[in-house]
Amino acid sequence: EVDLIVDNKPIEIKYKSKIIDKDIIGIREFMRKFSIKKGTLLTKDKHGKIKVPEGIIIFKPVYKFLLEQPS
Repeated sequence: EVDLIVDNKPIEIKYKSKIIDKDIIGIREFMRKFSIKKGTLLTKDKHGKIKVPEGIIIFKPVYKFLLEQPS
């Protein structure tokens, strides 16, 4: 399960500061099932990226994601 799909990329929302392995299970399953190599996890304030066997998951604060969207 993922929360959004934008430009064929899965986006999962976890509005908290501490992200644990359990929080990325859904996005990893989606990436594996649809052979997608890049996904985004929106967080409260964490940013960065991690490499997983399915590809790369980018951590991005929700506010930053919203500011990047076209109006």
